[in-house]
Amino acid sequence: MNKWFSRYLFCFLVFFMGCNQNNQPSMEKPPGADYDGQAFTFQEVGDGIYHIKGTGVLSVGCNSTLIVNERDAVLVDSHISPAAMWALFTEMTAITDKPIRYVINTHFHFDHVHGNQMFPEDVKIISHTNTRDMIAAGNSKRGRSYDAFIGRIPDRISELEQQLAAATDDSTKSVFRDRIRLQKNYKEATDAVMPRAPNERFTERLQYKFGDRLIQILFFGRGHTGGDAVVFLPEEKILITGDLLSTGISYLGDAYPEEWVRTLERLKKLDFETILPGHGDPIEDREKIDHFQAYLTDFWKQAVQMRKDGVEADEAAKRIDMTAHASHYPRIKEAGVSIFGVQRVYELMEGTAK
Repeated sequence: MNKWFSRYLFCFLVFFMGCNQNNQPSMEKPPGADYDGQAFTFQEVGDGIYHIKGTGVLSVGCNSTLIVNERDAVLVDSHISPAAMWALFTEMTAITDKPIRYVINTHFHFDHVHGNQMFPEDVKIISHTNTRDMIAAGNSKRGRSYDAFIGRIPDRISELEQQLAAATDDSTKSVFRDRIRLQKNYKEATDAVMPRAPNERFTERLQYKFGDRLIQILFFGRGHTGGDAVVFLPEEKILITGDLLSTGISYLGDAYPEEWVRTLERLKKLDFETILPGHGDPIEDREKIDHFQAYLTDFWKQAVQMRKDGVEADEAAKRIDMTAHASHYPRIKEAGVSIFGVQRVYELMEGTAK
């Protein structure tokens, strides 16, 4: 072999191996990553496409989707903390040895984006412009939603410790000890978050081709937040929605309910058979979109009327009656809704919503 070619080949291999290593995430175990058993389940819903859900032994927040292609993988949403993302890196080795080189954030909420910091700088993290700007401004780690779900962790620990002190039998005490351990672990994990904004943004659509796999990243309008991206695999007829659609009622605290109905109407024009939601199991019944549109329309109408009648938000939350939708959402047992959605509608009417 020519000596110059040998040197070239050696240098190329060193360069390639270095690049390959740089694409791998740091596997140093972050705070709050202690757990027993499996943190995730991996449900294959298509060739190399996995719907990933938490099992409950570690707080992971949202669902994610792993799309394994010929040479690498795409992850939709990075979970709630570095600890959750570390657990996914660890457990996905049972599925594939392909590196994740693309991450898509469906929206800015903490439970979908706070694993971003675990990826090397050369991994492409993609989102809608609104999502990128919200994370860059620090809004994934503050505000009503963050305060309600993360800010209250110390209060929940205190409440559980009081319940443990009041417990009289060993089995009940054991349950409370496990819950306290999980919450303390959760706090460690969320305290370690340093929000990292995506390094690639889009406004309406992006498209990638990985071998025979076509992946489209689309924005149809505001809904759950101001920048909800969906991921569409047209050949497989699979749609990944983040929290634009869930198996239950999606959180409304940062929503645009009236616009959300129109956004979902545009979404329905896509040719899909399976929906992978941000929370819950895969959905194959397209009518669930109609049901949620009806819910949003009714909620908006009632909340707007309450505001016009001068009813305070906390009182309106008690009065708004969504029981007409109980056949589609069995958790609805009586009148009353979350205060966060009502506060959001009032902000939108007053022009103070961010």
